[in-house]
Amino acid sequence: FDDSHVVTNAHVVGDASAVDVRFSEGQWSEGEVVGTDPHSDLAVVEAEDVPSPVTPLPFIEGDPVIGQEVVAIGNPYNLNGSLTSGVVSGIDRSIPSPAGYRIPDAVQTDAAVNPGNSGGPLVDLEGDVVGVVNSGGGDNIGFAISAAMVERVVPSLISTGNYDHSYMGINIREMTPALAEANGLSNSWGVYVHDIVDGGP
Repeated sequence: FDDSHVVTNAHVVGDASAVDVRFSEGQWSEGEVVGTDPHSDLAVVEAEDVPSPVTPLPFIEGDPVIGQEVVAIGNPYNLNGSLTSGVVSGIDRSIPSPAGYRIPDAVQTDAAVNPGNSGGPLVDLEGDVVGVVNSGGGDNIGFAISAAMVERVVPSLISTGNYDHSYMGINIREMTPALAEANGLSNSWGVYVHDIVDGGP
């Protein structure tokens, strides 16, 4: 992310306060977990010793486009430095977070994503980060936390160790004809407020 901070997933570091960071040419560095956010599944590690050839990856400008070519880099099944290719299959997806909520604005890809890819970059062919790989959802379906989300959350994780998400304090469902009929409503479009969080906003 910058000269000393590495971005990965919160589910990768778990409850650890320190981790070992290995760079592509084999060097190792001790790293301190300086911040985690299970709501966006992002974490930041500060590496003590970063080799001189290592430079931060830039983020894409704007939003990814469906059909855009991308590659996922990671260590699937402990196969270090593996690269798989594909396209952006969908944008603005909502995926589960370790905190039990949904992560908005996720990027879907058909690049192969397997255990060990988590926390690695999904990049375009210019080498700009499109997202941080979060999970594989099945055959040819993988997800990444969007660059926009990473750029919003990570600076706060570096400076304070956490990120305060805003929320509405309600649980909503998409309105369907069956839901409208069950509640005696004439319209079957919009959203239905299913629940209100006690003491919430």
